Amino acid sequence: MKQPILFIKKEPVLTAASVLALISVFFIPPDLAYLNYIDFKTLLCLFCLMTSLKGIEREGLLNAVSIKLSSGMKDLKPLILLLVFTSFFASMFMTNDVALIALVPITLSVLSLCGQERHTALVVVLQTIAANIGSSFTPIGNPQNLYLFTRYEFSLPSFLKVTFPFVLFGGILLLLVCFFIPRYSISQETTTVPVIRKKQVIAYGAMFILAVAAVLLLIPYQAAAIIILAATAILDRRTLYQVDYFLLLTFAAIFIFVGNLARIDWVFSDRFRLNQKGYHGNSCFIKPVYQQCSCSRHAVRFYR
Repeated sequence: MKQPILFIKKEPVLTAASVLALISVFFIPPDLAYLNYIDFKTLLCLFCLMTSLKGIEREGLLNAVSIKLSSGMKDLKPLILLLVFTSFFASMFMTNDVALIALVPITLSVLSLCGQERHTALVVVLQTIAANIGSSFTPIGNPQNLYLFTRYEFSLPSFLKVTFPFVLFGGILLLLVCFFIPRYSISQETTTVPVIRKKQVIAYGAMFILAVAAVLLLIPYQAAAIIILAATAILDRRTLYQVDYFLLLTFAAIFIFVGNLARIDWVFSDRFRLNQKGYHGNSCFIKPVYQQCSCSRHAVRFYR
Protein backbone atom coordinates (compact mmCIF):
# COMPACT_ATOMS: atom_id res chain seq x y z
CA MET A 1 0.00 0.00 0.00
CA LYS A 2 2.89 2.32 0.74
CA GLN A 3 4.39 1.96 -2.73
CA PRO A 4 1.41 3.43 -4.65
CA ILE A 5 1.19 6.33 -2.17
CA LEU A 6 4.89 7.06 -2.51
CA PHE A 7 4.58 6.96 -6.30
CA ILE A 8 1.64 9.40 -6.25
CA LYS A 9 3.62 11.79 -4.04
CA LYS A 10 6.65 11.50 -6.30
CA GLU A 11 4.76 11.81 -9.60
CA PRO A 12 1.58 13.82 -8.91
CA VAL A 13 1.33 15.27 -12.44
CA LEU A 14 1.65 11.85 -14.09
CA THR A 15 -0.92 10.44 -11.67
CA ALA A 16 -3.41 13.23 -12.37
CA ALA A 17 -2.92 12.99 -16.15
CA SER A 18 -3.32 9.20 -16.06
CA VAL A 19 -6.54 9.43 -14.02
CA LEU A 20 -8.00 11.98 -16.45
CA ALA A 21 -7.00 9.83 -19.43
CA LEU A 22 -8.56 6.76 -17.81
CA ILE A 23 -11.81 8.62 -17.10
CA SER A 24 -11.95 9.83 -20.71
CA VAL A 25 -11.66 6.22 -21.92
CA PHE A 26 -15.12 5.47 -20.44
CA PHE A 27 -16.59 8.13 -22.75
CA ILE A 28 -14.55 7.21 -25.84
CA PRO A 29 -13.56 3.50 -25.94
CA PRO A 30 -10.10 2.75 -27.37
CA ASP A 31 -9.89 2.53 -31.14
CA LEU A 32 -7.41 3.22 -33.94
CA ALA A 33 -7.99 6.96 -33.61
CA TYR A 34 -6.03 6.84 -30.36
CA LEU A 35 -2.84 6.56 -32.41
CA ASN A 36 -3.55 9.97 -33.89
CA TYR A 37 -3.73 11.53 -30.43
CA ILE A 38 -0.07 10.97 -29.62
CA ASP A 39 2.33 13.59 -30.96
CA PHE A 40 5.27 11.23 -31.45
CA LYS A 41 7.41 14.03 -32.83
CA THR A 42 7.22 15.95 -29.55
CA LEU A 43 7.87 12.83 -27.48
CA LEU A 44 10.87 11.70 -29.54
CA CYS A 45 12.40 15.19 -29.66
CA LEU A 46 11.98 15.45 -25.90
CA PHE A 47 13.60 12.03 -25.46
CA CYS A 48 16.57 13.13 -27.60
CA LEU A 49 17.06 16.33 -25.59
CA MET A 50 16.77 14.61 -22.20
CA THR A 51 19.13 11.79 -23.16
CA SER A 52 21.90 14.04 -24.50
CA LEU A 53 21.66 16.43 -21.55
CA LYS A 54 21.64 13.57 -19.04
CA GLY A 55 24.84 12.30 -20.62
CA ILE A 56 26.47 15.73 -20.36
CA GLU A 57 25.35 15.95 -16.74
CA ARG A 58 26.73 12.49 -15.89
CA GLU A 59 30.10 13.40 -17.35
CA GLY A 60 30.43 16.26 -14.84
CA LEU A 61 30.81 19.06 -17.38
CA LEU A 62 28.25 21.29 -15.68
CA ASN A 63 29.97 20.88 -12.31
CA ALA A 64 33.35 21.79 -13.76
CA VAL A 65 32.04 24.89 -15.51
CA SER A 66 30.21 26.15 -12.42
CA ILE A 67 33.19 25.63 -10.12
CA LYS A 68 35.41 27.59 -12.47
CA LEU A 69 32.86 30.38 -12.80
CA SER A 70 32.52 30.80 -9.04
CA SER A 71 36.24 30.67 -8.25
CA GLY A 72 37.76 33.94 -7.06
CA MET A 73 34.49 35.46 -5.81
CA LYS A 74 34.99 37.77 -2.81
CA ASP A 75 31.46 39.13 -2.37
CA LEU A 76 28.13 37.33 -1.90
CA LYS A 77 26.03 39.53 -4.20
CA PRO A 78 27.95 38.86 -7.45
CA LEU A 79 28.14 35.18 -6.51
CA ILE A 80 24.34 35.00 -6.15
CA LEU A 81 23.90 36.95 -9.39
CA LEU A 82 26.17 34.46 -11.14
CA LEU A 83 24.35 31.40 -9.75
CA VAL A 84 20.89 32.82 -10.50
CA PHE A 85 21.60 34.00 -14.03
CA THR A 86 23.56 30.86 -14.87
CA SER A 87 20.27 29.07 -14.15
CA PHE A 88 18.43 31.71 -16.21
CA PHE A 89 20.52 31.28 -19.35
CA ALA A 90 21.26 27.55 -18.97
CA SER A 91 17.54 26.74 -18.83
CA MET A 92 17.10 28.22 -22.31
CA PHE A 93 19.15 25.40 -23.80
CA MET A 94 18.87 22.46 -21.40
CA THR A 95 15.28 22.79 -20.07
CA ASN A 96 14.37 24.25 -16.69
CA ASP A 97 14.31 20.98 -14.75
CA VAL A 98 17.69 19.79 -16.05
CA ALA A 99 19.24 23.19 -15.28
CA LEU A 100 17.96 23.06 -11.70
CA ILE A 101 18.94 19.41 -11.19
CA ALA A 102 22.46 20.27 -12.39
CA LEU A 103 22.92 23.64 -10.69
CA VAL A 104 21.17 23.37 -7.32
CA PRO A 105 23.62 20.75 -5.94
CA ILE A 106 26.46 22.98 -7.13
CA THR A 107 24.85 25.95 -5.42
CA LEU A 108 24.59 24.04 -2.14
CA SER A 109 28.24 23.05 -2.38
CA VAL A 110 29.47 26.54 -3.29
CA LEU A 111 27.50 28.24 -0.49
CA SER A 112 28.78 25.66 1.97
CA LEU A 113 32.37 26.28 0.90
CA CYS A 114 31.82 30.02 1.33
CA GLY A 115 30.18 29.64 4.74
CA GLN A 116 26.91 31.16 3.49
CA GLU A 117 24.50 28.27 4.08
CA ARG A 118 21.93 30.63 5.64
CA HIS A 119 21.26 32.08 2.18
CA THR A 120 20.56 28.68 0.60
CA ALA A 121 16.75 28.97 0.53
CA LEU A 122 16.87 32.45 -1.02
CA VAL A 123 19.32 31.46 -3.76
CA VAL A 124 17.51 28.22 -4.66
CA VAL A 125 14.14 30.03 -4.88
CA LEU A 126 15.69 32.69 -7.13
CA GLN A 127 17.29 29.98 -9.28
CA THR A 128 13.94 28.23 -9.63
CA ILE A 129 12.25 31.46 -10.72
CA ALA A 130 15.14 32.21 -13.09
CA ALA A 131 14.97 28.75 -14.68
CA ASN A 132 11.24 29.04 -15.32
CA ILE A 133 11.57 32.51 -16.83
CA GLY A 134 14.61 31.70 -18.95
CA SER A 135 13.27 28.38 -20.21
CA SER A 136 10.19 30.07 -21.67
CA PHE A 137 12.35 31.86 -24.25
CA THR A 138 13.37 28.99 -26.55
CA PRO A 139 11.52 26.03 -28.08
CA ILE A 140 13.75 23.60 -26.20
CA GLY A 141 13.54 25.41 -22.85
CA ASN A 142 10.64 23.35 -21.57
CA PRO A 143 8.34 20.59 -22.84
CA GLN A 144 5.40 22.97 -23.26
CA ASN A 145 7.36 25.20 -25.62
CA LEU A 146 8.61 22.18 -27.52
CA TYR A 147 5.07 20.94 -28.03
CA LEU A 148 3.78 24.35 -29.21
CA PHE A 149 6.76 24.85 -31.52
CA THR A 150 6.47 21.46 -33.20
CA ARG A 151 2.70 21.21 -33.18
CA TYR A 152 1.99 24.55 -34.83
CA GLU A 153 5.18 24.64 -36.94
CA PHE A 154 6.42 28.03 -35.80
CA SER A 155 9.53 29.42 -37.40
CA LEU A 156 12.28 30.09 -34.86
CA PRO A 157 12.26 33.90 -35.35
CA SER A 158 8.48 34.11 -34.96
CA PHE A 159 8.57 32.01 -31.80
CA LEU A 160 11.36 34.07 -30.21
CA LYS A 161 9.57 37.28 -31.18
CA VAL A 162 6.60 36.24 -29.05
CA THR A 163 8.55 35.04 -26.00
CA PHE A 164 11.32 37.66 -25.90
CA PRO A 165 9.35 40.57 -24.30
CA PHE A 166 8.09 38.39 -21.45
CA VAL A 167 11.52 36.88 -20.77
CA LEU A 168 13.18 40.30 -20.90
CA PHE A 169 10.66 41.74 -18.44
CA GLY A 170 11.06 38.77 -16.11
CA GLY A 171 14.85 38.98 -16.31
CA ILE A 172 14.81 42.69 -15.39
CA LEU A 173 12.57 42.02 -12.39
CA LEU A 174 14.85 39.20 -11.31
CA LEU A 175 17.88 41.47 -11.60
CA LEU A 176 16.19 44.13 -9.46
CA VAL A 177 15.42 41.57 -6.77
CA CYS A 178 19.05 40.44 -6.73
CA PHE A 179 20.26 44.00 -6.22
CA PHE A 180 18.42 44.17 -2.90
CA ILE A 181 20.57 41.36 -1.54
CA PRO A 182 23.03 42.82 1.01
CA ARG A 183 26.76 42.54 0.44
CA TYR A 184 28.78 40.06 2.50
CA SER A 185 32.46 39.30 2.28
CA ILE A 186 33.14 35.65 1.55
CA SER A 187 36.18 33.41 1.38
CA GLN A 188 35.97 30.33 -0.78
CA GLU A 189 38.01 27.19 -0.22
CA THR A 190 39.90 25.66 -3.10
CA THR A 191 37.73 23.14 -4.94
CA THR A 192 39.07 20.45 -7.23
CA VAL A 193 37.61 20.52 -10.72
CA PRO A 194 36.32 17.05 -11.65
CA VAL A 195 38.07 15.15 -14.41
CA ILE A 196 36.20 15.46 -17.71
CA ARG A 197 36.23 12.68 -20.31
CA LYS A 198 36.53 14.82 -23.42
CA LYS A 199 35.51 12.20 -25.96
CA GLN A 200 32.29 11.40 -24.13
CA VAL A 201 31.45 15.09 -23.62
CA ILE A 202 32.03 15.81 -27.31
CA ALA A 203 29.84 12.85 -28.26
CA TYR A 204 26.97 13.96 -26.02
CA GLY A 205 27.43 17.53 -27.24
CA ALA A 206 27.04 16.30 -30.81
CA MET A 207 23.89 14.42 -29.78
CA PHE A 208 22.48 17.59 -28.25
CA ILE A 209 23.12 19.50 -31.49
CA LEU A 210 21.43 16.64 -33.35
CA ALA A 211 18.42 16.87 -31.04
CA VAL A 212 18.14 20.64 -31.55
CA ALA A 213 18.38 20.13 -35.32
CA ALA A 214 15.46 17.69 -35.11
CA VAL A 215 13.40 20.22 -33.14
CA LEU A 216 14.12 22.88 -35.77
CA LEU A 217 13.07 20.43 -38.53
CA LEU A 218 16.56 20.41 -40.07
CA ILE A 219 16.73 16.61 -39.92
CA PRO A 220 14.08 13.88 -39.49
CA TYR A 221 13.29 13.44 -35.80
CA GLN A 222 13.01 9.65 -36.24
CA ALA A 223 16.60 9.46 -37.50
CA ALA A 224 17.83 11.66 -34.64
CA ALA A 225 16.10 9.43 -32.06
CA ILE A 226 17.58 6.24 -33.51
CA ILE A 227 21.10 7.69 -33.69
CA ILE A 228 20.98 9.09 -30.14
CA LEU A 229 19.53 5.89 -28.71
CA ALA A 230 22.19 3.73 -30.38
CA ALA A 231 25.08 6.06 -29.56
CA THR A 232 24.07 6.35 -25.90
CA ALA A 233 23.71 2.58 -25.59
CA ILE A 234 27.28 2.22 -26.89
CA LEU A 235 28.79 5.04 -24.78
CA ASP A 236 27.05 4.40 -21.47
CA ARG A 237 23.73 2.58 -21.30
CA ARG A 238 23.31 3.71 -17.69
CA THR A 239 22.48 7.15 -19.08
CA LEU A 240 19.37 5.66 -20.68
CA TYR A 241 18.25 4.32 -17.30
CA GLN A 242 18.22 7.85 -15.85
CA VAL A 243 16.12 9.54 -18.53
CA ASP A 244 12.82 10.89 -17.15
CA TYR A 245 10.46 8.48 -18.89
CA PHE A 246 7.67 9.48 -16.50
CA LEU A 247 7.63 12.89 -18.18
CA LEU A 248 7.09 11.20 -21.55
CA LEU A 249 4.28 9.12 -20.09
CA THR A 250 2.73 12.27 -18.63
CA PHE A 251 2.59 13.85 -22.07
CA ALA A 252 1.15 10.66 -23.58
CA ALA A 253 -1.61 10.61 -20.94
CA ILE A 254 -2.40 14.28 -21.61
CA PHE A 255 -2.58 13.62 -25.35
CA ILE A 256 -5.07 10.79 -24.76
CA PHE A 257 -7.22 12.88 -22.43
CA VAL A 258 -7.31 15.89 -24.78
CA GLY A 259 -7.89 13.66 -27.79
CA ASN A 260 -10.86 11.98 -26.18
CA LEU A 261 -12.18 15.30 -24.93
CA ALA A 262 -12.20 16.57 -28.50
CA ARG A 263 -14.48 13.67 -29.52
CA ILE A 264 -17.08 14.16 -26.79
CA ASP A 265 -19.99 15.90 -28.50
CA TRP A 266 -21.49 17.61 -25.44
CA VAL A 267 -18.19 19.41 -24.74
CA PHE A 268 -18.51 21.29 -28.02
CA SER A 269 -22.28 21.65 -27.87
CA ASP A 270 -21.86 23.47 -24.55
CA ARG A 271 -19.26 25.66 -26.14
CA PHE A 272 -21.58 26.59 -28.98
CA ARG A 273 -24.42 27.21 -26.52
CA LEU A 274 -22.25 29.67 -24.62
CA ASN A 275 -21.48 31.49 -27.85
CA GLN A 276 -25.19 31.73 -28.64
CA LYS A 277 -25.78 33.30 -25.25
CA GLY A 278 -23.37 36.08 -26.08
CA TYR A 279 -20.05 34.83 -24.69
CA HIS A 280 -18.43 34.73 -28.11
CA GLY A 281 -17.32 38.33 -27.68
CA ASN A 282 -15.36 37.41 -24.57
CA SER A 283 -13.94 34.02 -25.55
CA CYS A 284 -10.44 34.47 -24.18
CA PHE A 285 -10.93 31.33 -22.08
CA ILE A 286 -13.28 29.22 -24.17
CA LYS A 287 -11.50 29.62 -27.50
CA PRO A 288 -8.02 28.46 -26.35
CA VAL A 289 -9.52 25.40 -24.65
CA TYR A 290 -11.58 24.58 -27.72
CA GLN A 291 -8.59 24.97 -30.01
CA GLN A 292 -6.39 22.84 -27.77
CA CYS A 293 -8.93 20.01 -27.79
CA SER A 294 -9.46 20.27 -31.52
CA CYS A 295 -5.77 19.91 -32.28
CA SER A 296 -5.97 16.19 -31.76
CA ARG A 297 -8.43 15.65 -34.57
CA HIS A 298 -7.18 18.45 -36.85
CA ALA A 299 -10.68 19.98 -36.98
CA VAL A 300 -9.89 23.62 -36.27
CA ARG A 301 -7.41 26.20 -37.49
CA PHE A 302 -4.82 27.70 -35.20
CA TYR A 303 -5.05 31.51 -35.38
CA ARG A 304 -1.73 33.20 -34.76
